Amino acid sequence: MAFLKACRRETVHRTTRDMLELGLSSRALLREMVAREGYAFDFSSTGKLLVYQDQAAYALACRQLQMHDATTGGQRILSRRDCLEMEPALQAGGHGIVGGIFMPEEDAGDCLKLCVQMHRQLSAASHNVTFRFNTEVRGFRFSGQQVVGLETDGPSLSADAYVIANGLGAQKLGLAAGFNPMIHPLKGYSLTYELTEKSRAPARSVSDIHRKVVYARLGNRLRVAGMVDIGDRDSGVTARRIDLLKSQVNALLPELAPAAQPKVWAGMRPARPDSTPLIGATPCGNLWINAGHGMLGFTLAAGSARLLADRLTGRPCAVQRNAFALH
Repeated sequence: MAFLKACRRETVHRTTRDMLELGLSSRALLREMVAREGYAFDFSSTGKLLVYQDQAAYALACRQLQMHDATTGGQRILSRRDCLEMEPALQAGGHGIVGGIFMPEEDAGDCLKLCVQMHRQLSAASHNVTFRFNTEVRGFRFSGQQVVGLETDGPSLSADAYVIANGLGAQKLGLAAGFNPMIHPLKGYSLTYELTEKSRAPARSVSDIHRKVVYARLGNRLRVAGMVDIGDRDSGVTARRIDLLKSQVNALLPELAPAAQPKVWAGMRPARPDSTPLIGATPCGNLWINAGHGMLGFTLAAGSARLLADRLTGRPCAVQRNAFALH
């Protein structure tokens, strides 16, 4: 029912505006961090190409782009020929492509590599940060409306403030704290191909709109992600889904010629009914939340962290409205 309510026109317009604002903020902050810290995580700013294989869907996308020209960041409508010239790797398998849209401001990168480098940096003594891996938080200890400690599978922990930011696990912890984040799993899959000199792979990120599959170039690798299984809470790999994803790769990129079979992955995206995350205060005075980003966790990470820090410390927020707040 919450999902159906979120499908109303005014709700869609509001959430789209809020998500775009957060996404633009996040992109600027990530680029600033990359320039300042010099992290190496296969980061590229080569843009994203959306390719369409359905004429009606392509025409609708073109009309929407023309209607919102002032906020589209230089996006360009491309013909079929333009798409194949921009990405020659699509020429062998792109027979059904009718046109595309190029988004020049889009970035790509390997979030795991970034996290590893951030962990290494923050672990230095000068940052005074302690990481406790393999530690499960099982609940809270309260004094009135304040959290006074965390119950874990090891020693209890205490702090001045607490942030729930554990993806799908935020649902259980939110309920334990007396509120419902409404975070549900959407299972997705990915393949990661190692490339060789003979590989014909896209040089930039490509989204196959018809099949709803994304191809992201990460250095000498190609990551392919897609599909949503609703209601499947098993994070294991389903063979038939991987086989389907592989067949879609072979159809669009028959000359990919990878070094070996791809690495396969399946995982749960922590999604909410209106597709927006929760970032900010909870009913408990010193408990905060930053969760529910769905498939846009990496896309929105930097902006979400800044917004949470601003709200936690009482600083003016880049997102001035009450967007992403728990209601």
